[in-house]
Formats: sequence, structure tokens, C-alpha cells
Amino acid sequence: MSFVDVSSADESALGEGLCPSDALERFHVRTEVGELKSGAAAFAALWRRTPGFAWAGRLFGRGPALVVAEVAYRGFLKVRPLIQGMARRLEAGRGGAATG
Repeated sequence: MSFVDVSSADESALGEGLCPSDALERFHVRTEVGELKSGAAAFAALWRRTPGFAWAGRLFGRGPALVVAEVAYRGFLKVRPLIQGMARRLEAGRGGAATG
């Protein structure tokens, strides 16, 4: 499994069928056989390969649960800019330094 920073990657790093602007709009995963998945299906594919989360990938990876997960993901995409803005304001209020 490997990850690509789409904010600085060129199209060749993303592989066939995915351009940087599309990659920034939704979460994408390319499976081990090269299939490109997007949105909730991409999360399910990732979870199936992540120790401790395989159950979630199986549960949300097909049927009615995948439909519900995709609807929830699309809802999240609509509020994501608000969440990002709040996170930026909170970080600026702390002086911009990460604390841990």
C-alpha cells in the first residue's frame, strides 16, 4: 500500500483515469489489481487492507450499507469546507503552532 500527496503530484503518479483536480475533490484508492475506487467504496477498500478495520471494509463495501455510506460521504463533502475553516481558525488562535 502506498499513498500519494495529490496536492503536489503530477498525473503520472496518480495513474490512469485520475487527474489531480478529481483526486482533490474526493477520496480515491487504487486496488491491488489496479481498479480505481472513489468515495465510500474507496474507504471500504482501504479499510479491508487496514489491520483492525477489515470488518468495516466488509460491512460498508457492498449492498445497502455502501449506498448509505456514500450518501453520508457526500454529505460530509458539503460541510468539509466549513470544518476546514474552523480548524484553520482554531490553529490560528493557538498561534499556528501544533501542540501535542
